[in-house]
Amino acid sequence: MAQRKSLPSLMTLKSVGLVTLAGLDRQKFHSFNFVPNPQLRRQMADEMGITRLLRLQFSGTLVATCQSDWKLSGDLMAEIRQQCVVSLDPVTSQIKTKVVRNFLRDEQKLKCDHNGRIPSDDNVETLTYAINLYDIAREVLVLEAPTYPRADKISFVGDDLVDKISQKPFAALEKLKKNLEGE
Repeated sequence: MAQRKSLPSLMTLKSVGLVTLAGLDRQKFHSFNFVPNPQLRRQMADEMGITRLLRLQFSGTLVATCQSDWKLSGDLMAEIRQQCVVSLDPVTSQIKTKVVRNFLRDEQKLKCDHNGRIPSDDNVETLTYAINLYDIAREVLVLEAPTYPRADKISFVGDDLVDKISQKPFAALEKLKKNLEGE
């Protein structure tokens, strides 16, 4: 006889950021507070390609909408460390943002319209048996983290030239014109 795999306990699910929806009362608001342990923060930092995830707190509420859909609203606060793209020095950034996700059971609402366009609301996701706070937090951090972090008082080699041109763009064009006429 095949042995059935049992699901992890609810405590284990909460500790990794999974909120199972089966036991939640649809008539109430449900609050959550996801603060991953150091091991999960290291794992998330590795997945994101950053040096360290120093602090992460994702808290908010889940509320039922319609007959089978859920809405997540929350605040995400994090402190991350990345390498400066110029000097490779450590750069620490604070991230504070609002998060909203609508989880829909009806996949017809998620599909392309008759013209092949995807719905413009990027806060809509397919509803499954659980909501994964870990995945949502990681996605938000990837989108909010600085793409090219720079340490204080560090500049690219060409920044001074760009500043001079942007201050007097017509003078730069005039100089270019004279150079072309001189050739």
